[in-house]
Amino acid sequence: MTVKAGDQLVGLRVSTPDLADAARSVLAPALVAGVVAPPNVSVLATEAHAGSGLLFCYRSSAAVTRARSPRRALEAVVTLISSFTPSAPGAAPRIPAVVALGSGRAVLLCPASRMVIDRLAPRLRRDGWELVDLPWAEIDPTSGHVIIAEPAVAVDTAALSRLPLRRGDGRPPAPGRYPVAAWVDLAGDGPEPSTLAARVAVVAAAADLDAATAATTIEAVAAMLDRAAWATSASLDAGALAQAVASATAR
Repeated sequence: MTVKAGDQLVGLRVSTPDLADAARSVLAPALVAGVVAPPNVSVLATEAHAGSGLLFCYRSSAAVTRARSPRRALEAVVTLISSFTPSAPGAAPRIPAVVALGSGRAVLLCPASRMVIDRLAPRLRRDGWELVDLPWAEIDPTSGHVIIAEPAVAVDTAALSRLPLRRGDGRPPAPGRYPVAAWVDLAGDGPEPSTLAARVAVVAAAADLDAATAATTIEAVAAMLDRAAWATSASLDAGALAQAVASATAR
């Protein structure tokens, strides 16, 4: 199906008839008939964990959200479709990272953390953290705060609220600005944290920004490093990553 987000038309693909019915109901105000947009956002239903169904939400080819209920999956879909709206000139730079929010603060985890999102999300949720439904952190270059934007997709909120929300699914973080409490990277014999942060910024500049705004990405990273702790995870394992988040924010 094709969904309108701002001035953009974004394709949504789901893997079961039940998901399709739920999506059409919730997204009815934003659906566009007669147009077939490329499937930029997908929801795949799987049977895993002793028969307990799981839903994986993708932005292009990147898996970004794991859910147990259609309601949580469609909340993620709204965020992911909204993310395709064009950035205004001078918009906040984006840095590749997994963002966890809790107690009004943000923690940025290395992009590779997405590889274990199906196990990482519930572990962090038990500790009071919720993962953002995006594969990047949008940063205010002045304050270094993570920005969670308002959705750009019109939804039928009554239809959304009628869908069941399974225990343990959590809710998407509220829009707002969140100071960065810590960075979490993988342990190893690599460079010092400041160099790692600069490398992340350079990757972001190359991937998402033009030359005119690359400097603001570096400034945003510097602003966060001035205020945030740095932690390392022993491995790319959900338990180790969750422990690194807890230890970094307990300081």
